[in-house]
Amino acid sequence: MEHFCIPTIQLTKLKTVQNIDGTKHSIETIGTAAHLDILYNRNRDMHNFYVIDLGENHMVLGMPFLAAVNPDINWTEGEL
Repeated sequence: MEHFCIPTIQLTKLKTVQNIDGTKHSIETIGTAAHLDILYNRNRDMHNFYVIDLGENHMVLGMPFLAAVNPDINWTEGEL
């Protein structure tokens, strides 16, 4: 977030967190989010992204985002 100067907001209600595999994350709640304008296939929509330290991972796209955008995914190349 800092590297790309992406503004964040503080959530009024904390979100609970678990790892992708269902185990407990060391940080149990998220209090920060970013509202990002996403352009995909000529469609522009605002989406909420919750900010958390993912270690080596840069981003995890959850089912709400994937269902809303329904992107074409190249699994071999790891690209949208």
